Order: sequence, then structure tokens, then C-alpha cells
Amino acid sequence: MKKNNMFFYLTAYLALLIPAPGRFVYGFTLMTEVFLLSIIGGLSVLLIEKIKFDQLKSTLFILILVAFSILFRQILIIINSQVALTLGFVVFFPPVSLFILNILFTLKTEKFLVQFRHRIVKMLIFTLGGMMIFLIRDILGYGTFTFFGKNHFIYEKVLFDSNKIGVFSLLASIPGVLVILGIIYFLFIQFSKKIEILKNKE
Repeated sequence: MKKNNMFFYLTAYLALLIPAPGRFVYGFTLMTEVFLLSIIGGLSVLLIEKIKFDQLKSTLFILILVAFSILFRQILIIINSQVALTLGFVVFFPPVSLFILNILFTLKTEKFLVQFRHRIVKMLIFTLGGMMIFLIRDILGYGTFTFFGKNHFIYEKVLFDSNKIGVFSLLASIPGVLVILGIIYFLFIQFSKKIEILKNKE
């Protein structure tokens, strides 16, 4: 992955991590929506090109994603109204992340399936990475693990008293998000440098 691409990935993460509560159940919900949107978006690009609406491609793409987000929120209300109520308008942020990534717009009708599979793998990595960040914030920041519970309530398992380890509570805050992403970017830069050194030696 190039440094510029990594920057866009981090920006897309910020669009989801900052407005959403730092609990795994919310991260799982948002990242699942992102992954489903990437599939819907990719198929919509193919459909738009098939019907020769290239000039309206970007507009139709965004409209389709927003429409699916509305549908996703309605389904979420049926599944767990507490999660839907807490997230609120944040459910409409995943299309923003996809627009920032600008991945699906590069799909072409020619060899579409090959490119589509490649993009889906990238989005799978992106969503799993996002879930891991939410999981870290939930466990270390709050000392809990949260997921969908029964009767439209959120299941919460208390793992330890987070107040006893105050330094970790930072991870649950917005500055904590910036710290986590900063660490990820730092590790990426160091890894990239080592790869370049190995290539130069070869």
C-alpha cells in the first residue's frame, strides 16, 4: 500500500471513528454497513455503465449508497433499536468513507469481476481493521465487551474496572482515536522503510 493510499484509509477511518461511540457493537454495525455498501456500490457502478449513464455516474452512485443506508437503518431498528437510536445519523457516514476511499469508481466493465473481487478484499481488510480498533477501544478504554443483546438491548460484559487503569481510558475518547491511528501510521511508515531497504539490497 502506498503512503497516499494509507492517508486516505486513515481519513476514511476518522469519518467513522470520531462520531461513533467507542464500543465494539457500534463498530461492528458500521463496518458491516461499509462492507455491504462496497458490494452494492460496485454492482451499481457496473449497472450505471451498462445503461450508459456515465455523466451521472457519481451522482447516481452517491444516491444509491444513501438509499441503501436508509434501508440499512430501518433493518437495524428491527434488529436492535437501541443500537440504531444511539448511532442516529452516524449510520449515514459510511457512504462518506467510501467516497473518501474512492475505490469503487475505478471499476470498469472490462474484467469487472477480477477488479471487483480485488476491491472487496481491500474493503474486507479495511472493515476488519476498523472492527479491531473499536474492539481495542471497548476493551481497554471501557473494560467491557459489547454486542447485540436480546429484546433490542445491548449486551455488555464487564471485563475489568477501567477506572483502575486510567491511562487506557484515553483510548475511548476522540484524542484516543487519533493516538491509535497515529500509532498505526507510524508502524506503517516503519514497515514501508524496511521493505524499501530489503528491495534495495536485492
